[in-house]
Amino acid sequence: MLGSLVVVFSVCLFSCSQNVDKSSIDALFSGGDTIKCTVLNTDGHLWGKPFSMKYIDSMLFVYDDIAGENIFHLVDLNHGNKVLGLGRKGQGGNEFIMPMEYLPCGDTASAVFDYTNKRLSALSVDDFLNQRNEPEVCYKDTFPGTIKLFPTKFNTELSFGFYDDCMFYLQKNNQILQKLGDFPYRDAQEKQIENRLRGLAYQGTLQNNPSNDKFVYAVNSAEIVYFYHIDSTSVRKVCEYQYSYPQYQPMQEGDARAAPISADNIRTFIDATASNHFVYLLYSGKTYKEEGMKSFEGTIVYVFDWRGKAYKKYILNLPVFRFCVDKDDRAIYAFSNNPDPVLVKFSLP
Repeated sequence: MLGSLVVVFSVCLFSCSQNVDKSSIDALFSGGDTIKCTVLNTDGHLWGKPFSMKYIDSMLFVYDDIAGENIFHLVDLNHGNKVLGLGRKGQGGNEFIMPMEYLPCGDTASAVFDYTNKRLSALSVDDFLNQRNEPEVCYKDTFPGTIKLFPTKFNTELSFGFYDDCMFYLQKNNQILQKLGDFPYRDAQEKQIENRLRGLAYQGTLQNNPSNDKFVYAVNSAEIVYFYHIDSTSVRKVCEYQYSYPQYQPMQEGDARAAPISADNIRTFIDATASNHFVYLLYSGKTYKEEGMKSFEGTIVYVFDWRGKAYKKYILNLPVFRFCVDKDDRAIYAFSNNPDPVLVKFSLP
């Protein structure tokens, strides 16, 4: 129940005054470029259900805990897409219990936050190449509610979670430097729902840029997107779009909370990726009631600059469910079901 959501939006902009007259994310864009994919052979590797992927140093980091004994995978794009595995699930000292996300951590590493033990670990390209199963633990979060966390450019950490009074903490040495943002609400009545419970209906995708000084938050079941910039002492929101809101049923019994979402709700942003120049949002536009699991796939990619200005719309020639972009904005790499997951590449014009 902890992830169910529903959508129905209306407009509200922050620092994006050029778009005040628009009524949907799609209305921000004129037309779209259709791009075709090439299937990449991954050395005979069988994928299970890739949960996350990132492009780092001409490699693809992929988290897939279904196929094989390793849960992390490195696809070497320069050497025949050879796949190297690393890391295991478990409760041992060098194992992961519930890794939530890959997020960029410098030019040659990815940060992995384990939701259960609250550890932020760094996995480098060299760790895979040398088969070092001892990831560096960079940080230990101590705040209840944190589900995602990444290091910033300024030796601080940005965390997202179901907190009592905000969405994000800017923290350092487990001291809160700044609390930021409430979970969205459509009106004063919805605002009365406690923040942690409301947050279950507004779960989304958090993505930072490779330089770790910007991030975006895109809601999974509503056309709501927030753009943030980070400096040495604070975080500021530079733009937001709010065009619809999920329809859900808040439920609470003691400490147990849930916010199941209607199957009629349109799924919106199912994944996000970013370079230092642009933000890419993968859009579904389908309902679970009509499309079932296909509602977790999309063929539309909306591209924004880091000020939140609409830049370009791409239409993919086949649906994908997970994707990332290279550092120079020249190619999108993605997974598509065919019917098992296959790795594909879209060259960008």
